[in-house]
Amino acid sequence: MNTAVSNKAIRILLTALLIVTVVYPLFSTIVSSASLTAMSDTMTRLKLSQASDHVIKFTTPTGVAAAGTITINFNTSGFSSGSTEFGDVDFTHGATTGLETSEVLAATCTGTTWGAAFATNVLTITSCTGTVTAGDKVIITIGLAAAGGNAQISNPGSNGSKSIAITAGASDSGTLAVAIMTEDQVTVSATVDPSVTSLLSASTCALGPGSLSDTAIRFCTYNN
Repeated sequence: MNTAVSNKAIRILLTALLIVTVVYPLFSTIVSSASLTAMSDTMTRLKLSQASDHVIKFTTPTGVAAAGTITINFNTSGFSSGSTEFGDVDFTHGATTGLETSEVLAATCTGTTWGAAFATNVLTITSCTGTVTAGDKVIITIGLAAAGGNAQISNPGSNGSKSIAITAGASDSGTLAVAIMTEDQVTVSATVDPSVTSLLSASTCALGPGSLSDTAIRFCTYNN
C-alpha cells in the first residue's frame, strides 16, 4: 500500500515537472506590447499627389531604449518620401508640452546623435545611446516646417482614407489615418459693383457783405 502511494506521488511529481518544463518557456518568451496613444498627423496639404509637411504626434507608453528605433511607415498607402532626408526631420519628445527635448539628427546615429533615414518611404529614427522615457509625447516634423527642411512627402495619387503605421521601441505600435482628397482648397470669388457717395457740406456761398475788389478777396470752403 505504501509502495502504491509512493509510486502515485512520484507520477504526479513527474507530471507537474513535465508541465512546467513545457509551459514555462512559452511564458518566458512573451513580450508585452502597448498601443501608442494620442496619435495625430497635421498636414499642410491633403490634395492627392501634392507635396505636404507632416507633424506627427503620439505618446509612447513603454518608451524607446538605447539602440532602439522609431519607424513611420508611409509606404503602405502610396505616400512618397522623394528626396527627404534627416535634414527635413525634427524629432522632439518629453512629458510636458512645450518643454520637449529636441534631438540632434544625422544620417546615421553616433553617440547621443540620433540617426534619421528614409528607405522605401519608411522613416526610421535610430538611437545609439539616447532614450525616450515611458509616457513621453513624441513629435516628428517632416518637411519645410522642420528647421532647415527643403523637401516634403508627396501624397498618394488617389483619394480616400490612408493609413500610416508607427512603431516606437520594441513593443509600442499604432496606426493613424489621414484623408486624401481630390481637392483641399476653396477658391472664393466675388464681384463688387462700383459706387460713389458724395454730400456737400453747404449748397450756397455768400461772398458779402461789401463789394468785391482785388484787395478784398473772399471765398467759401466746401467738403464732402
